Amino acid sequence: MTIDEKLDLLIEEVSGIKGDVSILKGDVSTLKGDVSTLKGDVSTLKDDMVEVKGSIASLDNRVTSLDDKFLKFRAYFENILEKKLDIMVEAQKVYEDRMPSIEQLERDVEFLKLDNDVEKIAISELYDRLKTA
Repeated sequence: MTIDEKLDLLIEEVSGIKGDVSILKGDVSTLKGDVSTLKGDVSTLKDDMVEVKGSIASLDNRVTSLDDKFLKFRAYFENILEKKLDIMVEAQKVYEDRMPSIEQLERDVEFLKLDNDVEKIAISELYDRLKTA
């Protein structure tokens, strides 16, 4: 092989290498664009994560606040139930205390009815005596 032939082969190889380098340059340029896009996406994700963390903190505060309100409501409701129970117990005591009074009143009414009947008879007898006198 002659020097010219070797040079022609070398030029061909260099030309092929230039084509490969040109393709690599295009690939590197595409990769740079992809890296820029990824950097933008990562930056957007970071912003989104900051927003999500803020939302989580806000939700955590709301849950804590709701939990506190629930505990206060529960204590208030339990207090109402205790008062209602106390009132019911007191009402039962009053009812039980008055029951004998009601029973006594019923007996007194029966006694008065009997007494009234006796007085009616006595008045009737007195009236009869007055008529005959």
